[in-house]
Amino acid sequence: CYHHISLKFKKVLSKVFINIQFFFTKSISPIYMDPFYLIRQEITTDVEHIQELTDTRNDMIHDPRGINIDVFKNLGIQATNEINAVNGLLKDTEETIEQVRANPESFPQVTENELQSRVKFCKETREEINKYNEMIKEQSSHINQSALYIKQISSAASNGFESAKNSLNDDNDDNQFNSTLLQQHDEQIEQIDEMAKTQYQLAK
Repeated sequence: CYHHISLKFKKVLSKVFINIQFFFTKSISPIYMDPFYLIRQEITTDVEHIQELTDTRNDMIHDPRGINIDVFKNLGIQATNEINAVNGLLKDTEETIEQVRANPESFPQVTENELQSRVKFCKETREEINKYNEMIKEQSSHINQSALYIKQISSAASNGFESAKNSLNDDNDDNQFNSTLLQQHDEQIEQIDEMAKTQYQLAK
């Protein structure tokens, strides 16, 4: 899987990133040799994919056909792993910024304005992925609450069915009416029960 390989790549790259200078030579344009630009592109791509994953989970929640809970959970795990990877890259980038500030003579090509721009990128990206992290938690909580509600509905439907049978069996004033009414209650409650059980199995 591309993103599985990508996570491994980022672990290696982040180790290298903090130990190399921003520029290999003064004569080469920084946009090609500065590792920051490679890291920034990787982070941007990952954040876009995290958004896609959370959007897909949100669509699944509102799908009237039901939800595949295994797929839903796997998407959440994948998004969380990518969030952790991005956090690691942001941390490495911030540490490198501090190194440059502590040794400005070693990086004359990196201006203070450029450093401020990188600090802003890290701050805004961290806020964005924190938002997605909270969204993932809210989505999971919503599914758990829905599963509990459906389970309660299923239980109530079963209990209601038994109560209706007992009540109608005790009333013998009109056996034919009771029998017809009992059958109607039986069919209606069984339909509700089956629907609730089906939804519960999907959300379990």
